[in-house]
Amino acid sequence: MFENIENMPPSARVWVYQSDKMLTEAQIEQANRVLQNFVYTWVAHGAGLKAYAGVHHAWFIILAVDETYYPASGCSIDESIICLHSLQKQLGINLFQRTNIAYRTNENGGQIAITSTSNLPDMYKKGVITDDALIFNNIITTKSELDQNWELPLSKTWAKQLCPA
Repeated sequence: MFENIENMPPSARVWVYQSDKMLTEAQIEQANRVLQNFVYTWVAHGAGLKAYAGVHHAWFIILAVDETYYPASGCSIDESIICLHSLQKQLGINLFQRTNIAYRTNENGGQIAITSTSNLPDMYKKGVITDDALIFNNIITTKSELDQNWELPLSKTWAKQLCPA
């Protein structure tokens, strides 16, 4: 059953998938349709999950499950991955490129951009990304973390260790 992300409890389990490209309005509409249809049929051991899936900031797909209602199982998580693999083929994007970091730029009101982890040290040296730059912390696992720790200053993320002292 589809649940709005705002109604998920703080303990809800969350997965964040980052696209390698910014999605267009048409891609966002298509993705949200596919994701909503998936959530309506998403089950664990035959039980419907109270779940959410949707596109955020035109770069991210967020899935969430209220495990106080019924927990996600290994097979149900596998089903979500199958859905996402199919969706990325339909949209011509990559949701599983884990060496890219998304951050807010100082331009256009904090527009989102991505860079490779291999480029981060050089960007840091040049001052393109500073300790205060907001980085998307996609390793979060709960709704509470999504609300409080998804966007963090570089200095408070794992990515800081990639930057020269």
